[in-house]
Amino acid sequence: MTIPIPAEYTPEALSRVGKTPMARVSSVKEGTVFAKFEHYNPTGSHKDRPYLHMISAMERAGQVKEGDVLVDYTTGNGGASLAFVARCKGYRAIAVMPRGITPEREEQIRALGAELILTPREDYVKAARQKAQRIVDANPGTHHLVNQSDNPLNAEAFEEMGQEIADSLEREGQKLGALVCGIGTGGTMSGIAKALKARWPDIKTIGVEVVDSAPIFAKRNDLPFHHRDHRLVGFGAGAIAKNTNEDLIDRVEIVSYEDSLKMALRIAIEDGQLVGPSSGANLLIARKWAGFLNSQACVATVFFDDGFKYSEIYKEAWAQRGK
Repeated sequence: MTIPIPAEYTPEALSRVGKTPMARVSSVKEGTVFAKFEHYNPTGSHKDRPYLHMISAMERAGQVKEGDVLVDYTTGNGGASLAFVARCKGYRAIAVMPRGITPEREEQIRALGAELILTPREDYVKAARQKAQRIVDANPGTHHLVNQSDNPLNAEAFEEMGQEIADSLEREGQKLGALVCGIGTGGTMSGIAKALKARWPDIKTIGVEVVDSAPIFAKRNDLPFHHRDHRLVGFGAGAIAKNTNEDLIDRVEIVSYEDSLKMALRIAIEDGQLVGPSSGANLLIARKWAGFLNSQACVATVFFDDGFKYSEIYKEAWAQRGK
């Protein structure tokens, strides 16, 4: 298997970011679910949207110049998007990532021309964030932190995706009842929810967290929060990021990595879309809410990233299915 590597690195290549397809998930029989296929973006994930938006804003504000270096911390998808957008625009990029996420993520980031720095796995995103900040602090004026978790332009970028979702559903003659979206930096959920609630104020917005690192779920249920190492990449960074607008999240549901992976395999088999386990997490909860709503209204969700970023995981999973 090969991971998504765009063939061109020009400003024109950036025009392929966004405007991804949206389609009904045919395997859902009880109720109706529509998924936004964000794995069709150039680097195979939804993160192309915010990085293009954030870096373009830095350019308009005169914060970056030719030869500068863009730096950010990531669990993989953001690092690939940072590398792609920076290269298309003529900047260097440094991505800082915890060790042991997936080898495909490391391969993709390096193949896109970025320098990749790995930090201890046990400290997860916290250590990667601290390392990225130290790099920027040591190189004032030339190195710039994009800061996806705290940058409000992250969530703003996903308002456009929310508009795309709304337009697609209206073309299909669908009434939206609920949005289901996983929470990592919180920008995706917050931006989409803001746009959809502006169009349909009564919809339910359901955030999805991984059981091993669910800070919003813990907060709302008056439970102690503990971050545990987990494999559901893109979820559960260990804290509630500043980009998470909790007022836009009506409910929070939790999922396991194991169940999310099984659902992702079903998506590949039954729907013909090879996506990552985080997409499986979204569909797990979307199917549940589609059952609640039945035929009254549809559920919208997101397929975040391409399954090729998880090749080794899927090889192991397919082998286990065959036993």
